[in-house]
Amino acid sequence: MRCEEVHTHPPTTHPARPKHPTDRYIQGVDSKAVAHLLHEIVALLELQGEDPTVPAPFADAARSLAASEGQPIAELLRRDRRRFAPEVIEVLEDLKATGESTLLDRLRESTPEGLFEMLRVPGLGPSRI
Repeated sequence: MRCEEVHTHPPTTHPARPKHPTDRYIQGVDSKAVAHLLHEIVALLELQGEDPTVPAPFADAARSLAASEGQPIAELLRRDRRRFAPEVIEVLEDLKATGESTLLDRLRESTPEGLFEMLRVPGLGPSRI
């Protein structure tokens, strides 16, 4: 018996490993899902009466990410970091590290119950609520 015959094993496939340890939390989360979260941050900031300049960077990032054809957010952070405002980077890094956004959680907690649902009523927007 030859050595090659004894030690031949069928090829094995291993799941792809994340490039960075924190990528495992957001692996599979694409830019469109993050854009949805950023839109929610914008709506909650507007509902709370923030100055229009506060939600603007989140709205810009949400539009940009929604147009990114579902690219993984970890890849976008590595490649296109400079196109986002620092406050948006903070939210994206938070999502990358924990899978959650502390800003979004804090905004949800501080928004009265039912207020966000009122946005679904046709004709009602943050300025009319």
